[in-house]
Amino acid sequence: MAFGSSSGTINFSLSGKAVVKLPGQNTTLDSFLVDGGLGYLNVDLNGWTTSTETINGFPYKVWTKSDTYSSALPHRITFTLKQ
Repeated sequence: MAFGSSSGTINFSLSGKAVVKLPGQNTTLDSFLVDGGLGYLNVDLNGWTTSTETINGFPYKVWTKSDTYSSALPHRITFTLKQ
């Protein structure tokens, strides 16, 4: 995927202490949804911290959930990679 283009929708599950790491320190989340049993709803990012981390010499934007999920929950994400 090229920088500056949308990822399209990606489905995955998160559980426990959830962390999302994406390349590029200025990468943006265009859509971040969770299905907690009532269908997909927006993730409340007030419950997440944002930071940057260097992995193999390249900056990553990191979102870390402040509390934990008690079980695996399906998520959908769309993002744009930005350096």
